[in-house]
Amino acid sequence: MLDLNLVERFYIQISKDIDKISFENEDEEIKESQRERKYPVSKLVFGCPRMIYYYFQTQYPTIDLKGSVRVWIGKKLHQTKILGDDCHQELKLTYNKLIGVIDEYKDGFLLEKKTISHIPSGPLEHHIKQVEYYAYLLKKNNFPVIKASILYIDIYDLDVVSYEVKLREMNIIENEVEGICMELEKYFSTSQLPPRKMQTWPNSKNLKCHYCEFFGRCIRE
Repeated sequence: MLDLNLVERFYIQISKDIDKISFENEDEEIKESQRERKYPVSKLVFGCPRMIYYYFQTQYPTIDLKGSVRVWIGKKLHQTKILGDDCHQELKLTYNKLIGVIDEYKDGFLLEKKTISHIPSGPLEHHIKQVEYYAYLLKKNNFPVIKASILYIDIYDLDVVSYEVKLREMNIIENEVEGICMELEKYFSTSQLPPRKMQTWPNSKNLKCHYCEFFGRCIRE
């Protein structure tokens, strides 16, 4: 017989666990970024200015049922220090209008950890961009970046693969980041709703919108 009470208790408990291990730090990051209007790297890499615009009008992100399980698994992974107990873990950095939290950093090594449903044949484009923007933040805060990698953990097949990320020249990354931030500032200064950018992932038919918590509002407006 289906025990919905036990299922409900599971979701209640992981929700409490997520709050305990995650949202204390994330709430502060959200408040700081919204108060000072700093653009989170994790949002910027989606390439949709409307997502960023809505982000600053919403106090808390929404999480659906399956999303809560994915977040819980991801947060548990991020508690594990891959680079050793003395590494910087969840290192929050800001520079100008940019804000980001680096998963792990130690002695010039930047590590980004990703849970995923299928191990890709190489690092995904938006994950590479996220790592590059983190490298930019690190260098602007006097943390040298010698090597950067992404560690993928397949939550279904339980495979683990790491890929080294070949970073572009820092001046190219800097120009790109500053250009994006300048574009966003124009929308905020005029209170103008940015255009919707409905895009697919590179070499895929899957919409980026699947990962946006503001999709319902966006499509209505």
